Amino acid sequence: MKKHGKMFGYNGKILRIDLTKKKISSESLDKKEVIYYIGGRGIGIKKLYENKRKIDPLSPENILIFMMGPLTGFTPFSAFYNLTTKSPLTGTCLSSHSGGLFGPELKFSGFDGIIIKGKSEKPCYILIDNEVEIRDASDLWGKDCKETTDILEKEHRGKVVCIGQGGENLVRFASLMNDRDRALGRGGAGAVCGSKNLKAIVVRRNKKIDTFMEIGDEFKKALEIVKVKSKNLKKYGTSSVIDITNSLGVLPTRNFNDGEFEYAESINGDSLLKNLVKKKACFLCPIGCSNVTKTDNIITEGPEYETLCSFGSNIGNSDIKAIIRANDLCNRFGLDTISCGNTIAFAMELSEKRMIDEKIEWGDMDTVFSLIEKIAKREGIGDLLSQGTKRVSEKVGGKEFAIHVKGMDLPAYDPRGSIGMALSYAISNRGACHLRSSAYAYELFTSEHDRFSYEKSKLVKELQEIMAVVDSLLLCKFGARSAYGNSFEEFERLLKMATGMDFNTSKIGERIIKLERLYNFEEGLSIKDDTLPERFFTEETSRGYLIDKTKFKKMLDEYYKLCSWKDGKPIKKLR
Repeated sequence: MKKHGKMFGYNGKILRIDLTKKKISSESLDKKEVIYYIGGRGIGIKKLYENKRKIDPLSPENILIFMMGPLTGFTPFSAFYNLTTKSPLTGTCLSSHSGGLFGPELKFSGFDGIIIKGKSEKPCYILIDNEVEIRDASDLWGKDCKETTDILEKEHRGKVVCIGQGGENLVRFASLMNDRDRALGRGGAGAVCGSKNLKAIVVRRNKKIDTFMEIGDEFKKALEIVKVKSKNLKKYGTSSVIDITNSLGVLPTRNFNDGEFEYAESINGDSLLKNLVKKKACFLCPIGCSNVTKTDNIITEGPEYETLCSFGSNIGNSDIKAIIRANDLCNRFGLDTISCGNTIAFAMELSEKRMIDEKIEWGDMDTVFSLIEKIAKREGIGDLLSQGTKRVSEKVGGKEFAIHVKGMDLPAYDPRGSIGMALSYAISNRGACHLRSSAYAYELFTSEHDRFSYEKSKLVKELQEIMAVVDSLLLCKFGARSAYGNSFEEFERLLKMATGMDFNTSKIGERIIKLERLYNFEEGLSIKDDTLPERFFTEETSRGYLIDKTKFKKMLDEYYKLCSWKDGKPIKKLR
């Protein structure tokens, strides 16, 4: 391995692994890339853009780019790491991130990132423990994520990210799981690992933790603000959102047929806390928003708000214990709970309309448990559903109520009652995503913006660019907003403290969005993909919410104009 010069805030090197050739090497982190893209999601898309194009996401030519940021593991709210690849679910650039303990452990191993290409002849895992090795994983193939983690943690005393049967069987919305229950969830990166016969990565730190930033008076003040703002989050985690969205008529119900669930109180935060075992926090987090819950003989982390919806209201289920079990099954098999639950919801409506032969009734959780396993193993109807909502609709019909954007299932905010989210879903570069702008926080959790106003282009553009920076630093989105106000100025101050370098974060956010967009257009997407399912333009909710298609189109055009994009496409030159 080569020696590399270290930039303050960075380890200064990226690990490269070719599974086909069994070649391990490292390269210096490019300072120009750091200044232009920071790290995490930013450098991830830069590396993906440079890779070979027009390839099958499940081919050996696709690459997996694990990247940390300059803050990862060194301040509160910085437990995150990012994974970038070409998505097998959408065909778009995929950026996914996860918290917990794995990201900081990888940072403390001495690398800023890992780039993996090729395909191993047989199942393997990567061990990073002073030296880097590619080891045989044949005895782990077929085991679920929790079993795999237990075995590898016991053997190596390190942190683990791995795939389950979903990834092994190339389910297009398969996730990777770190720390047992934390997911790199959306878009199917787990299937990319499976296509490479890569079962897991195990990391053990080889350096003493040396924080870049002392918690002085200024930072302690920020933490005090967080404690005040985050009392509800600390108590309930994200489960408290159920009551908010249901009261506002934007809680997806029965495949987005409505925005209100008559049994919402049975799946809300108070109901979840009745099954609470303990609270859990990410590395160095002062909030600890995660819930460890129990039902029967199952103990699992979560479910989060999105899962409470996808396996609760959106499939017509009011049994909180059944949601906990479904969450645990998805985590074990390595399946994205949003896409898995929503694909099943789509199948339920198909069944109701007799467009498929299988009988899958709303709220029938025994059938749901069976479907989760069939999807992971691609057995029976599970083989069809493993392809995701978009591909199912292309094979059996129902496109008008197939709830996805660019192939990615919608998260748990009905856009008919949150116009900023409608725009965010439509123009998100990875497909429907609540985290690419987090506009819901401004429309639903506060009175800062009229949620029915179509004057949202400027807000969503700025929020998208802010979140691109947050995902590159990498910071938790809760902490980024509560402690730092999602402010470019604050991010630049943090970066100066951590690295000693000056960054133009607003320009960086814009640059990341543009490069992702260029990647997608060069992969065959177009302005026509910036739209929403027809249901949201033609079918009112019980409260009468409906998106005006003419106003929506005008809002889209205003967004493109603000971005200086022609026909939805950025100019190729990136400043």
